[in-house]
Amino acid sequence: MPATAFAAAIFGGTLGGAAVGGCCVSGRVSKLDDDSKLIICISSSGGGPGGLGGATALGMSISTVLYFLSVLAPFLPVEVIAGVSASAAFFGLRRPPFLQRQQYRKTRKRNANPPPIAAGMSMLLLGSSSVLTCALTCALAAGQLVDPPRSLGELNLKNAAFVEVYTASEGDAGQVDGKTLYVSSFNPGNILGDDLVYYLRSPGSQLDSVADWDMQVLDHKADWTNDICYMPKEAVGFEGVVVTSGFLVPFKTHGKLQLFNTETSPPGGPYDISLLDKHDWAYHRAMWHDMDGDGDLDLVTARFHQNTVTGVTSKSFAYMQNDGESPVDQGLWHQQEVVTDGPDVGFRMVQLSSGGKDYDVVIAGEFWNERVVLYWTDEGDWSDPANVHSRVLDNTTGQVFDVFYDDLNGDGTPELWASGFDLEAKNGSLYAWSVPEDFISGEWPRVTLDTNFHPNSMLFGETMSPGSAVAFHPSTAAKLSGAKPLILLSGDDDGNHYVLQATSADAEDWSYQRQTLVETGKTTAGQVTVADLDDDGYNELVLAGYTIGKLYVFTYAPEPTVEL
Repeated sequence: MPATAFAAAIFGGTLGGAAVGGCCVSGRVSKLDDDSKLIICISSSGGGPGGLGGATALGMSISTVLYFLSVLAPFLPVEVIAGVSASAAFFGLRRPPFLQRQQYRKTRKRNANPPPIAAGMSMLLLGSSSVLTCALTCALAAGQLVDPPRSLGELNLKNAAFVEVYTASEGDAGQVDGKTLYVSSFNPGNILGDDLVYYLRSPGSQLDSVADWDMQVLDHKADWTNDICYMPKEAVGFEGVVVTSGFLVPFKTHGKLQLFNTETSPPGGPYDISLLDKHDWAYHRAMWHDMDGDGDLDLVTARFHQNTVTGVTSKSFAYMQNDGESPVDQGLWHQQEVVTDGPDVGFRMVQLSSGGKDYDVVIAGEFWNERVVLYWTDEGDWSDPANVHSRVLDNTTGQVFDVFYDDLNGDGTPELWASGFDLEAKNGSLYAWSVPEDFISGEWPRVTLDTNFHPNSMLFGETMSPGSAVAFHPSTAAKLSGAKPLILLSGDDDGNHYVLQATSADAEDWSYQRQTLVETGKTTAGQVTVADLDDDGYNELVLAGYTIGKLYVFTYAPEPTVEL
């Protein structure tokens, strides 16, 4: 019978005071399945400098015994092993050296001495799934760093840029087979051909053969394809995706908004609903929202166009008006511009409160204007630009790559956060703003989650770092524990991918530790995404390596053990 080793080696306590006080629980779950035993080592921590010699020796001895008991667990008729481990936070140790994996040590060079855990004593005599949840509650909510995910493999895919995973709402909805991976690409040297968009059905059933994934071509009729955005069925009558495209590079400036019907196999399309464009707009994001109050979902987008002669960049926040014209029939979707010289690349639509009233608010990261701005209307009608109000939230961010809206500190209230790059200082940062009760008149205090991101240089054009990001939990159990989420972050033009972890469970502590997950060794990394591809309760990470031409796939699922 395989065993789950949850070995506790606690070195907590305080520097002042020699008396034993408080209890701690710590450890790492290496495997858990229906046939597993869970070994829980419960330790009492305390002591001060005066007792370090004996306490440390005693603690190390007991921890060593508990470790070997965990190894012998399959042959022992015990479910819980209780041990007492006196501790010494003076040394800042978290676990005995022999419990640290080499891979983990390599990724923790920036902080060799993370804070010890101080969680309440817990007797976890529950079923396996409940025990895992409780264990992660102790470890994650208390601020213990999570081991890096393990690699499932790499796939060679030329110019892999943006990656997304969507789950079908019908048919195989919610199932492994209902998930589809999408990857866009762009090649500035491909001036005569089109850039490709790929897709892979049911990637979760193919995690043991990542290098052999047979990516299918979704789109080969666009230039410089960017993000692939989800389209709900109620928008146009079928579920699908929107492929955005266009950029500044010569021969790649004519962007499109192309719809695909993913209910069919192969997907139907493309159906271009940006045929009435008056400029060669570049599109990066498309969302669906009823902008004019007629009950239909309109396609909302931000776009930009740069005049090749004057160099002047035009920006536009607009929507494609859904009048019931089927995109399959190449119906022309009329365009309504909402804001000029504002949103251009990244934006989100959220609900915020002011004066006891909820408003639909656009959070815009304005790349060219180098600022974060809020836009809203009094009654939710965006059809008249005169109705639109705005508030500049921050104009010191530098170039904003993207904006996000998630609860980062676990207090139940989402934060606004963004990645930005100071072009003059050549330094990138990740910022977060706390959302006030009144978004119109309240203060939005800003904190820096991480900084000192430095992009590689290019012969032509500017570079920036960091890029896209996703807030996530490594597993369903971790999310249920109430722990702070991790942040998966693309370094974009520094060529790396990172995982940021909060070092404290305190909602007021915004300290993060950066782990380098992938060093591509090339100029530019791509977008990142997170999904539980195989529905096992553990999340997978899919990372694009643009310049190197690869997809990297990782999982937080434990390494399978071989039964003897």
